[in-house]
Amino acid sequence: MGYQDERHTSQRNDAPRRKKKAVPRRYGQKMRQAVVISVVAVVIVAAIACFVAFTNTGLTAVEDENTVVTAEMLPESSGFSSFTLMAAGDNLLHTKLYTQAADRAEGDGYDFTYLYRDVADLTKDADICFINQETPLATAIREVSSYPMFNTPSETVFALHDIGFNVFNIVSNHSLDQGADGLKATIDVMETVPDSLYVGSYYNREEMEQAHTIQVNGVSVAFVGFTEMTNGLTLDSNSDLAFVYTSDEEEMEKLIKIANENADVVVVSVHWGDENVTSALDRQKTLAQKFADYGADIIIGHHPHVLQEIETVTSADGRAVPVAYSLGNFTSTMNAQANHVGGFFKCSVVFDKGSGDVYIADEEFIPVINYFTSGKNNIHVIPFADYTESLASSHGADISISYVNNLLDSTVGADLLKGDYPGRNGADSEDDDEEEQESE
Repeated sequence: MGYQDERHTSQRNDAPRRKKKAVPRRYGQKMRQAVVISVVAVVIVAAIACFVAFTNTGLTAVEDENTVVTAEMLPESSGFSSFTLMAAGDNLLHTKLYTQAADRAEGDGYDFTYLYRDVADLTKDADICFINQETPLATAIREVSSYPMFNTPSETVFALHDIGFNVFNIVSNHSLDQGADGLKATIDVMETVPDSLYVGSYYNREEMEQAHTIQVNGVSVAFVGFTEMTNGLTLDSNSDLAFVYTSDEEEMEKLIKIANENADVVVVSVHWGDENVTSALDRQKTLAQKFADYGADIIIGHHPHVLQEIETVTSADGRAVPVAYSLGNFTSTMNAQANHVGGFFKCSVVFDKGSGDVYIADEEFIPVINYFTSGKNNIHVIPFADYTESLASSHGADISISYVNNLLDSTVGADLLKGDYPGRNGADSEDDDEEEQESE
């Protein structure tokens, strides 16, 4: 039986997560000691020297399991490599979003720059920036369309890529809205997005059952994607296209294990749950535990279109695995207030090249607001940190600062909100410089 991590899951922000090799329980203490020694040095003398150096940067008790480990605290010569991961929710484009983009393009396609530009400072420095592309990108073969059978201008993913997004999930309940040829057209588009990775839907099963990885700072990171449903639509039996439903547990386990065998870090993306439900369902939690047991290091959920909790599950081999059950909408024109509060799950991932251990530290949730004026005009995504009382009073969905804070507290939780946000921790919620609104 594998060594079981003794840390309680409520300590998710106080302790690094590590990817442990399975060892007999009686060797558990030796394993912890070996990992600690590998962090500071391989011998006692080097450990003392590193301890002195680390103390000067704020790390005062490296032996303490509850010490937060960050990339800056680890010496480059120790064999560690690190990267920053940011993950956002659903990029869901209804009619107003693409008609406004068409107006801005002045007859030359679609210009989504305005929609995303205010979050560029958040995304541009992340090593890996993930988003769920909710809807098909099949405008090469059919006209654009909105609910209930979406077809989204492909310019949206290129605009996202321009501000730093480089991993896209493309399997969801809407994947077959434009049929099999629409899904193929979507994959064709994603093949042309430079320096990026798409996951979830593939040209064929052989491609699906390969490890899909992105390399960052010497670390190989694999992404695997699944969906709970496709709104009752299915592929014909003779179709080569491939994706995996969450009902196929054998295939999900297989793909996660293939990813583990071929990458240092494994991230699972999953389209699950019920729409507009702000708490994860039992079936989501059951699946999250299975994903962790199969070998996932991080689990990112989407589909409910509202925020849900972010918590930790402990895998069968003792690893603590963060789960963001739903990161809400990144953008949309859905009707409920909660549909317009989303955000980023952010963390540092540190990989020990010697032991193969993975440390996940500095977990944080960075909220964003899908802002628009009356009539759902001037739609754009803005950081909650920049949301003022004047913007709140002009929001077309009447989303107040207090509403946002109450929603954040009841979903992702206050302990993950580390920034200075309006209405929290004495932060000023009013900005004298009211944002100039573009009229349409």
